[in-house]
Amino acid sequence: MKERESKRSYHSPRRQEAAERTRQAILTAARHLFAVYGYMATTLPAIAREARVSAATVTAVFGTKSALLEALINEVLGPDSATASAEERPVGRYILGLPDAASQIRALAAGAKRVHGRGADVYHIVRGAAAADEAFAAVMHRRQGQLWADMRSVAADMAQRGELAPDVTVERAADIFWALCGPETYRLFVVDRGWPPDEYEHWLVGALTHAVLHRRGESS
Repeated sequence: MKERESKRSYHSPRRQEAAERTRQAILTAARHLFAVYGYMATTLPAIAREARVSAATVTAVFGTKSALLEALINEVLGPDSATASAEERPVGRYILGLPDAASQIRALAAGAKRVHGRGADVYHIVRGAAAADEAFAAVMHRRQGQLWADMRSVAADMAQRGELAPDVTVERAADIFWALCGPETYRLFVVDRGWPPDEYEHWLVGALTHAVLHRRGESS
């Protein structure tokens, strides 16, 4: 009986909540230190001190520094962002289920504003990490490929309904969505140039619409 009670307490909600608080404290500490000092210069012991936990705890929860950074990315993009296709994720199913290209473009722009608004600093960290760490660069290359594949799914859906401009292929539309909805464009306009996020979203809707749905030479 005592053994069974011990096992139940070990898996208690209170323990799970404490473990999640520890995990979030580590992620918050890592996000801050990576942003201030850079990914390569930040050590796991430094993250442990910032989070007020032991270095062994950081290792037990995340294993490696690169795994910790991937966890930060998943906090921004969602836990299934690295593996699931657009059709398998709720947000992807939502966009693909919209009735027309105009609605899908508005959803892409709103999603870009939301995701990049909460993760612009993480993207900056990731860019630095990928430049310095070949293994992490490979991880990010795979993630970029997944993002392009998601955009291709949306472009293919538009093409199936005959909504793409005649001279815009599915692959070209995917390239445009991938580039303009990406974190670089958000950072240039909102972070570097100080555009309000709502203005960025409005501009993005117009730019995507003109690039893939309008004939060349037509006014928007």
